Amino acid sequence: MDEELKALLAELRTKTESGLKADSVEIKTITDQIEKIEEKGQASFLSLQAIEAKNQALTESLANLEDLFARKSNEMHSDPRQAPEFKAMQNYLQKGDAGINAEEVKTLRVDTASEGGVLIGEDMETTIIKNVTEINPVRQISRVRTTSSASVKFPVRTGLLSATWEGELEEGEESNSTYGMLTVTPKRLTAIVPISREFLQDSAFNMEAEIFSDYQESRALKESRGYVSGTGVKQPTGFMSDSKVDVRDVPATEVGVADSLLSVTGDLKSGYNPVYALNRRTLAFIRTLKDSQGRYQYAPALNGGVSPTIAGYPYVIMNDMPDMVTPAGTLISGAEPIMFGDFRQGYTIVDKTGVEVIRDEYTRKKDNVIEFAFHSRTDGLVTKAECFTKLKIS
Repeated sequence: MDEELKALLAELRTKTESGLKADSVEIKTITDQIEKIEEKGQASFLSLQAIEAKNQALTESLANLEDLFARKSNEMHSDPRQAPEFKAMQNYLQKGDAGINAEEVKTLRVDTASEGGVLIGEDMETTIIKNVTEINPVRQISRVRTTSSASVKFPVRTGLLSATWEGELEEGEESNSTYGMLTVTPKRLTAIVPISREFLQDSAFNMEAEIFSDYQESRALKESRGYVSGTGVKQPTGFMSDSKVDVRDVPATEVGVADSLLSVTGDLKSGYNPVYALNRRTLAFIRTLKDSQGRYQYAPALNGGVSPTIAGYPYVIMNDMPDMVTPAGTLISGAEPIMFGDFRQGYTIVDKTGVEVIRDEYTRKKDNVIEFAFHSRTDGLVTKAECFTKLKIS
């Protein structure tokens, strides 16, 4: 497929340079063939997205089961039907005034918890309402490496040997490739959560499980932001922060943006599988753009046939990417809103194995406070800068 696509692109270039117009029959025939090849290439990307969606659904199902188990566990510790208030209410409902004695009458009040009010409590939902946390899916499209060591070393070829043409019996020149070493040391991400012993024991929810779940969510959020724009100081080096990545200037006009989205596809070498990375506000703006031939850059998926694309390439929503336009729709000069690259080959994430959880019941025992400490370690960095091109509004 790659060879066929290369041949078609070469033919398209030849026809264009020969003076044929973009709307000619020959040019349209070639571009239609290219688009068909690109659509086939989207199938694997769509399959990957489906697998990720199933994994997310399984994760949510597991979380719901954990919540249900926690609630049932709490219910086993205390049976409200054995409380005298409940028995008095049951006798009253079954036999009326004759079914209760004078001592039990005072338990049938709702204004005092100790005299029956606990039975007329508010209806509480079984799950906690939580806002959506937008997490950049850098892990899903990058290379992820796990280590049990303090750091990982990656050998890197820094220079290619040089072959030379020689005649018969002529002596060839000596040449060697050169190599270097890239060291990645995972950075520590920590959270300290204090909670009173009463809250931990008396809550209607399994607060220990809730705390761990919230840490995992916060951890994913902080890590994903670091992979995008981290400085490298006590945090990952984000792909947007790497100075080795090439930058393409984009004219600050709608036509300039539309043309640049097309022309940037020629910046990367053959053999890479790039995607566009951008936030949802930038995507909304791009959906309105057309190229010089009046065709929309954004191609939505129709009837589940192919995944959505921009200029024929898939895109990934990363909401910590910079905005391209203001809320009024004006292009932001100097903004770097889009990265075009092959993350699987160009960006590497290194995780230290496991999450360390420490439950400390002693340091603040006088305050009746238990502290949970969570520690995890990760790092991320661009390992192949030629895999990326960053678009900057000039």
